[in-house]
Amino acid sequence: MPAIKDGASSSASIIEAINRLDARFDAIDARFDAIDAKFDAIDAKFNTIDAKFNTIDAKFDAIDANVINMQGDIATINAKLDLNPIRALNATSSFSAPVKFPPGIDLEEIIPQKQSIDTLTRRQCITVLDRLGVPWQAGNSVPILKDKIKDYLYAW
Repeated sequence: MPAIKDGASSSASIIEAINRLDARFDAIDARFDAIDAKFDAIDAKFNTIDAKFNTIDAKFDAIDANVINMQGDIATINAKLDLNPIRALNATSSFSAPVKFPPGIDLEEIIPQKQSIDTLTRRQCITVLDRLGVPWQAGNSVPILKDKIKDYLYAW
């Protein structure tokens, strides 16, 4: 009978060991659940950040659309007003009478037909001003030279 008793106690100790292992696995499982919950919280924060970036992206897209609309509006206004005097000189059909310049002044040889005053180089500005007889100073910047040309063309 001692063998049976020993067998019963050994079986009880095996069951006890299994129960301890099961408790340890439960504790490990609980730790993994806690870690998983932390990752879920981090994931939620990233989703919040991602949503904020999407909102910012949408705002930039709206700004881009507004800029494109404004560029179209500006182009429409410029086309209606035709603020480019060189184009106005070359497209006299839109005027009731041709624009007149002093005799002997041929701006076409200085400024190509579709070039805007705003794209003139310093040398071209000086040549145009000399041809028009408009005084200028050597220290004048290119924007000032361009303004002098525009003032003359609009005043003429």
